[in-house]
Amino acid sequence: MEEKDFIIIKNEVGEEEQVELILTANVNQKEYLLYKNNNGDVFASYLLENDDKLYNDLTEEELNMLDNLYMRGQDIYDKEN
Repeated sequence: MEEKDFIIIKNEVGEEEQVELILTANVNQKEYLLYKNNNGDVFASYLLENDDKLYNDLTEEELNMLDNLYMRGQDIYDKEN
C-alpha cells in the first residue's frame, strides 16, 4: 500500500486546503514543494529559510529542475516495483 503525505496550505482564495505532497527538495536556501490538490492539479512552490509563506514565482529553470527530479524519482520507483 502506498503511503501519502499531506500538508495544509492556503489556496488562491485564502481558504485552507489539504494537498498531497509529491516532492520536496532543498536547493540554494529554498525548500521546493511539488503538491497536488483534490482536483489532481499539480503546483510548485518554494519556502525561504525562516519563512512559512509559499512563493509561486518559480523560474523556468526551477520548474525544469523540479520536473527532472520528479521524473528521476518516478523512474527509480518504477524499477523497484
